[in-house]
Amino acid sequence: NERQQQLGLVADDGNAWLAGVKAGETLKVFWDGTAQCEASLPPTFTPELLANALLLPCKMLEGQPPTAPQKSSPLPAQPLIQEHTQTDGQPAAPVATTTQTPPIPLADNHAVNRKDME
Repeated sequence: NERQQQLGLVADDGNAWLAGVKAGETLKVFWDGTAQCEASLPPTFTPELLANALLLPCKMLEGQPPTAPQKSSPLPAQPLIQEHTQTDGQPAAPVATTTQTPPIPLADNHAVNRKDME
């Protein structure tokens, strides 16, 4: 946008996902490191307008050929949670991270809170 903030991303199918935009703004779309085109947002956002996908044509900037962005290789998936929680040997028993009292499991697959029994 005009404040040089990144407000969204474009999916492989061409749909853009935007956040933090203001009505009436003009957004520049970058690919391959260069501003390629501009899209103007409507002057107001009504609930009806926001309930549907917006069609925002992107006008090519002067001097930019109408080419598609170069498709790069996807980043390798990194299982960050598993990578940082694995231990040597046997895994530790899970630890509750809630401050609430956990329910007591009963034989018929129902549960009762310990507080309900006091």
